[in-house]
Amino acid sequence: DYIVRCMEWIDDYVQSKSENKDLHSLVLNRMLYVVCTTAITGCFNPDSSLSYLEKVSMFERFLDHKLVQEAVQNAPRKGLNKQRRIILYLVEKRFFRLINLLGWMRKKQLEHK
Repeated sequence: DYIVRCMEWIDDYVQSKSENKDLHSLVLNRMLYVVCTTAITGCFNPDSSLSYLEKVSMFERFLDHKLVQEAVQNAPRKGLNKQRRIILYLVEKRFFRLINLLGWMRKKQLEHK
């Protein structure tokens, strides 16, 4: 919630400045990175002691934020790598079991660096 509130403050500031109107799409693009990170290393982190249903509930609460919804629905995907685009597709389709699996895979990837 804290990072979303910070991003909302930045977005409000950007939109209040007439010369910065075009920066709103950049804020939304950055929110996509926040969504991916929150999904994989936050809510669906395999080290979390929460049950799968608790993880889903926590992530759905995160997705309920207005700025998160706007980013997932409208943000330009320019500059995102394939991994993040896949995560965002899974988020849009609500395939939380696959996101949970990606979280586990990411943990294994980091363990074997």
